[in-house]
Amino acid sequence: MSTLAILSATFLSLSLSLSLIWILFRSKITSPLTKWPLVGHFAPLIFSNIEINDYAASLLGLSGHTADLKGPSFTGIEFVLTSDPENIHYICGSNASNYYRGEQYKDVFEIWGDGILVAESQWWNGFMSLVENATNRMLNDGLLPILDRAAELGFWVDMQDLSRRFTLELTCKFLLGIDLDSLSVDLPEVPFSKAIEDMEEAIFYRHLKPLRLWKLQRWLGIGVEGKSTKAKAILDEFVYRFLQDSVVNMLTAGRDTTSVAFAWFFWLVSTHPSIEGKLRQELKEAFHLKEGDKWPYPSYQAMSKLVYLHGALCEALRLYPPAPFNRRTAIGPDTLPSGHRVDKGKEIIISTYTLGRTESVWGADCLEFKPQRWISDKGGIVHVTSNKFNAFSAGANQCLGKELAMLEMKMVAAAVVWNYHFEVVEGHSVDADSSIMYYMKHGLKVHVAKKV
Repeated sequence: MSTLAILSATFLSLSLSLSLIWILFRSKITSPLTKWPLVGHFAPLIFSNIEINDYAASLLGLSGHTADLKGPSFTGIEFVLTSDPENIHYICGSNASNYYRGEQYKDVFEIWGDGILVAESQWWNGFMSLVENATNRMLNDGLLPILDRAAELGFWVDMQDLSRRFTLELTCKFLLGIDLDSLSVDLPEVPFSKAIEDMEEAIFYRHLKPLRLWKLQRWLGIGVEGKSTKAKAILDEFVYRFLQDSVVNMLTAGRDTTSVAFAWFFWLVSTHPSIEGKLRQELKEAFHLKEGDKWPYPSYQAMSKLVYLHGALCEALRLYPPAPFNRRTAIGPDTLPSGHRVDKGKEIIISTYTLGRTESVWGADCLEFKPQRWISDKGGIVHVTSNKFNAFSAGANQCLGKELAMLEMKMVAAAVVWNYHFEVVEGHSVDADSSIMYYMKHGLKVHVAKKV
């Protein structure tokens, strides 16, 4: 048989197989747990437009919170997906010595070098008063004037974009002592910021492609890998190479995680007026304010009084964690508390997104936005273990900037909620994007109304 005939027969066979899979899948007579020929467990991602984190939540709900998954047969992709709190505690806590991020993790996240986001241990700490001063100054001189102008002139703003600009400016000022001027009135494009997004897109798709394929694309300079290469060149111009690993990691952590949290928080508050009212009432009582009073820019110590705001922020992080999944590699063979066998080198994906929406952990109202679930009967803050509330990761790799991030979010959220009310632009769709960060695909376009 000629080579052409063999290729034709192979192509026809593959086409028929994929067509059959597509027909059966679209008929909805199969379970998301079905392992298909050729495409493995990835059929829903290939043949439908389901968002990857919603797919993970659906699959884990059917599998008892842990599943062994395989990708297309030719890719070699194979991993354990889990949202089981006992597994998370075991992997990140009691038996963390057997699980690390791994060399392949560093390959996938190469643009972060050896910085904090891929490090195996600890990094930075406090400086609370410095953060307080920098945040208040950036609010007063940057974010609030833009919102004032939007309210006065009646045009909509994209709160996801503004949150990114704010957190990037604050991080650059705090770490490097420089101003990017991205919060000027004309909102100029910031090449560094776009470069981060291009890199994150490449990292996301590296999880879905065989190692050799994405490395070939990078070598050829095509697709998202081509964009990532160009983005890396922009970063090389932005900082000296010997500083890049630390600076890029801190800038990414400082800008992306917090800005994602802001966007979802402001959307949730704008769509829950009763909760917005309770937040404003708490601010009145805590800082002795009346309607129309100017925002007093309280100290970071004073922010600890805002229990309901703390609960609202934690709820937003529970439902919409900035980093919706986490990754570990087994150093040696093991058996998880769920009974799943893990071989040496096996990848484990922890679905933080699913964990925050698990009924057995959070109750029958787990999909509802309820800040009061974080408040005790005595009015204090309810502390939840990191194997149940994993937005800041857990164990040795827990976010060391957690307290800084919460302080920054409280200061900004309180100032914005007191000064403004947001209405989502009519017809604007709020959907999640496919990324390693839980971005809104179309941003958050809102009309701004002044309260003060």
